[in-house]
Amino acid sequence: MLFATALTLVAVASWLANSTSQEIKTEYLVSIGDLPTSAQLSNSALTKVSLKLDELGNEYLSAADKPSRWYLTRAIRAGELIPKSALSGIRFSMCESMVVGLGANLASNIHPGDLLNLWAGEANTSAAIPVQIVTSAELVTIKTSTESFSQGSQSIELCISPGEIRSVVEAIANKNTVLAIRSGQE
Repeated sequence: MLFATALTLVAVASWLANSTSQEIKTEYLVSIGDLPTSAQLSNSALTKVSLKLDELGNEYLSAADKPSRWYLTRAIRAGELIPKSALSGIRFSMCESMVVGLGANLASNIHPGDLLNLWAGEANTSAAIPVQIVTSAELVTIKTSTESFSQGSQSIELCISPGEIRSVVEAIANKNTVLAIRSGQE
C-alpha cells in the first residue's frame, strides 16, 4: 500500500513539474528559398517556425521583427534561420548584377548564393584555349527557358565585380561559349 501511494505521489509530482514548466517557444523567421547577398527580406520569402532557443534566441530574427527593413550581408540557404549578424539596414554591394547566357546548364547542386567562376572560349574551334573571365561572382538567380525543339537554355544573374564586367561584355560580343563552375572559395 505504501509503495502504491509513493508511486502515485511521484506520478503526480512529475505531472505538476511538467505542466508548470511548459516550454516557452518563440516564433523565428526561416528562409523559404535560397537568398543571395544584398537581397532585401520580405514576408513572402520567409516563413515562421516556433523554436525554443534559450539564450541563442537573441542571435536570430524573430517574427516580431520587421523583415522588410533588412538586407542580407551574406547568402542564406532555404530552411535556414536568419542570423542577425547577416543583416544590414542598408543595401551594400561591391558588384553589379549582370545576366549571362550559358553554353551548358549549371550542375544541379548549384544554388543562388553560391560563388561561381566564368570561363569563356571561342565557339566551334578546338585551337583556342578557354580563359577564366570572372572569379567568385555570387549567383543571384537561375533562369531556364525552353526554346524550339525542346532544347533548354540557361541564363544566370550574377553579381560581378566592376573590374570583370569588361571581360564578360567582350565574351558576349564575341559570341563566346560561357560556362559557369562553382568557385573553390566558398
